[in-house]
Amino acid sequence: HLQGLFLAYLRYREEGYRPGLPLAFLGFAVGLAGGEEALQVLAYVLAYELCAAKGTWMDRARALLVPSVPAALYLLCYKLLGYGTFRMAPNYTDPFSEPLQWLKHGFSAARLSLALLFGVEGFAGESGSFKLTPDTRFYNLRWLLVALLAAVLLGLFAFLARASDRLVSRAERRALRFLLVGALLSFAPVIGAVPGPRLLVIPGVGVAALVAV
Repeated sequence: HLQGLFLAYLRYREEGYRPGLPLAFLGFAVGLAGGEEALQVLAYVLAYELCAAKGTWMDRARALLVPSVPAALYLLCYKLLGYGTFRMAPNYTDPFSEPLQWLKHGFSAARLSLALLFGVEGFAGESGSFKLTPDTRFYNLRWLLVALLAAVLLGLFAFLARASDRLVSRAERRALRFLLVGALLSFAPVIGAVPGPRLLVIPGVGVAALVAV
């Protein structure tokens, strides 16, 4: 469902498919009624408008209004009515009431990104080969791993930017640009959660495209 609504949005923007606009709006509304995962899909929409969409910046801003309205209503209900996972502390961190604590979970996002890019299952959860506890060697090397991840991603972007059309077509470069950015941005809504493979499903959409290319 969540991938389908993103496809509807893309068809509206790329092909002028008019039913895609109400389908995307309805899809985001229904998705957000089910949980934060729909916000992860919104990250792909944002990445598309920033990195690959055609038209002026005003056109892009207008297009973003479609998914932004249900997202804004969701966040309003999230805070005023007490929905969402922020009441499940300390397992979940609320980015609105605890922004600094939430930012400290940035390593969790990097760790999940490593699991996506390199397929090392132990990176994804609290248990396994790479436990995230202060008394482990892996914990002491955490920011070195973040730097490694950043270097790998910069290298990938540099390669995609300079690759010849024979290796990577322009259409593929354009798509990968926003899919990879969207995959990384999609960690933001779940960055305060307990790391685990379940958080990799939607970010995996963008990385799957990279693997395919």
